[in-house]
Amino acid sequence: MGMTRRQVMGVLSGAAATGVLAACGTSSSGQPTAANVSGEIVYMTPWSGVQLDIMNEVNAMFAQKNPKIKVNVVPQPSNGYDGVVASFAAGSAPDSLWVAGQYGPRLYDSNELIDLTEHFKVAKMDLQKDYISSKLELWNGKIRGVPETVSPHAWYYNKTMVKQTGGKDPWDDLKGDWTWEHLLDNAKRTTKDGQDQWGLQVDYTSPWYQDGGFIWTNDGKLIDTAPDPGNWRKWRYTFSSPKSVEAFQFIYDLLNTYKVMASNDDIKRVTPPGSTAFLSGKVWAFENSSGQLSAPRKTPPGFDWDVAPIPRAKAGGRTGVPLWSGNPTGIWQGSKNRDAAWEWAKFKALDDAQNLFSRGKTVTAALKRSLTIPDGFETPPPAHVSVFRAVKFEDSGSWNYHPRFQEAEQLATRELGGAFKKEKSLRQALQDIDTACNAIMDRQV
Repeated sequence: MGMTRRQVMGVLSGAAATGVLAACGTSSSGQPTAANVSGEIVYMTPWSGVQLDIMNEVNAMFAQKNPKIKVNVVPQPSNGYDGVVASFAAGSAPDSLWVAGQYGPRLYDSNELIDLTEHFKVAKMDLQKDYISSKLELWNGKIRGVPETVSPHAWYYNKTMVKQTGGKDPWDDLKGDWTWEHLLDNAKRTTKDGQDQWGLQVDYTSPWYQDGGFIWTNDGKLIDTAPDPGNWRKWRYTFSSPKSVEAFQFIYDLLNTYKVMASNDDIKRVTPPGSTAFLSGKVWAFENSSGQLSAPRKTPPGFDWDVAPIPRAKAGGRTGVPLWSGNPTGIWQGSKNRDAAWEWAKFKALDDAQNLFSRGKTVTAALKRSLTIPDGFETPPPAHVSVFRAVKFEDSGSWNYHPRFQEAEQLATRELGGAFKKEKSLRQALQDIDTACNAIMDRQV
């Protein structure tokens, strides 16, 4: 896609700054060798708990191998993504950070996060061949993010519960080839009216993260990128397209017609502190990312469980389409220690750190070969953990991020919330989402 004068100047100034930083102790490519890089940097991440513990292990290992570089791992601002964006606007951004799609494209487009394409070439890192992409590393043909971890989606389910109710197990009976009809049948069997037990848990107000698997599997789209996949300025929101409406209607019916899915309010009410609705036996199945594996792996529940692929919409239909996302590391254009930030980002993407991520089993390593190491991420339980990356990259769903994505996502979430509570018709809500979000897109052009 074409570049504005601001974008061109940003790239040129970034290239010039890189040259200045590389002037002392450089390789033949012009980039400093690791041994000559020093400095203290800040890395910002929203991780906490066991995930933060693993990141601190990675940092300790990095410090041993890079004694001239100090990495200070800091939390994301209390006001979340807005606080991250504000830090860039104020000129006080971290040297490097965990990049979310809700703000990443805005920072890419303004060149606040630097182009790392040449860095990858020098390091001989092959983004396409060696990594499971989060679909957020590349922006307009340039590498802006360094792979760290990814979060593909699948369905978690209680094998014991479905067996007790006489349903068909997605693996034992259906060999992983199941449909919405099977999902609904098992949900009906496992729902107990008036007893705070439901078949399913889905945050139906989350259009990409939770509803996406239904929409894409039904050949629907949330955003139509067809006019020009590389130019977000030409994209259009299509929540109200026929195939999308059909999928949304199925989700709506799970909640309001069949009453086999817990409402978001119900989930909050019945989930015990420190647990989940699934682990406490309140739901038979829920759809989510590989990041949800850590709890049942750490503290095995009192029932058999497994994960299954996104079900087909109907027998013979297309294979279920999961959301495939994740979060790379970006480097701030204004950092005074960009070379040190690159060494940190690169280290997290290579074997030592990726193997730690894999063995930690709380996040999915982005480096493919790290997933299958002894006692790594794809070591059971559950039995079919490899299902998370069974779908090819090109066949998975995407957020289709753009610079104003966060505003549009929040609007869509509010509209869906109202529709599922029957405050307005579902069809009207989907039409209103398209109208309002396309207006947001038009303001970006």
